Parts: sequence; C-alpha cells; structure tokens
Amino acid sequence: MKKMNKLLIIVLLCVAVFMPAIASAKTYEEYGFWSQGCLNGAASALTVLYFPVKLGYGAFGTLSAGTVNLFSARYAAPTAEKIALTSAGGDWYITPRILLGEKKLHFSGCDDRGGTAMPAY
Repeated sequence: MKKMNKLLIIVLLCVAVFMPAIASAKTYEEYGFWSQGCLNGAASALTVLYFPVKLGYGAFGTLSAGTVNLFSARYAAPTAEKIALTSAGGDWYITPRILLGEKKLHFSGCDDRGGTAMPAY
C-alpha cells in the first residue's frame, strides 16, 4: 500500500509540474481600471531599466556606423546604414501589451528595405 501511495504522489507531482498551466488570455482593454494601472506602472518601471541599455546600444551602433562610413570613404555606406538602422530601430520603451504578450519586444530594429528584425549579437 505504501508503494502505491508513493507512486500516486510521484505521478501527481509529475502531472502538476509538467502539465502546461491554463491562463486566461485577456487583452489590455479587457482588464479593469486598477489592473491597467498596475500594468502601466510595471511597464514604466521596466522602461526605466530598459531605456538606458537601449540608448547605449543605439548610440554605440550609430557611432559604429559613422566610423565605418568615415574610414571607408562611404564605400561601405550600405553596411553602415544597415548597422545604424538596426541599432537605432526597435522598441525604445516597454508597453503593457508587451508584458501581456500581445506584442513582441524588438530590441533591434529592421532596415527600411522591408527586412525582419535583426538579431543582436
């Protein structure tokens, strides 16, 4: 009987741990006044941490693109443009929709030629 109880407990623990959680998928508009306020507060607090990192990345990418342009005598202008657009593009702040998963956070932007978001290396 003890073996059966142990087996049952192990099975229940495995099901509880490995079974995906069921969550209610609400849009931002479906949340109440106070919930929206909390989401806005959380997004603002995270933006305070995120913005300086994005600013440093954007500034470094823009300076790198300018350096590439300067030292290549504009021979590598398309590459420099791609570097600048990738580093300066993307999301500069976090919104409640990003926290809810309605929108993805794009740290790096895409070039203006219709490309997709570039991975940050």
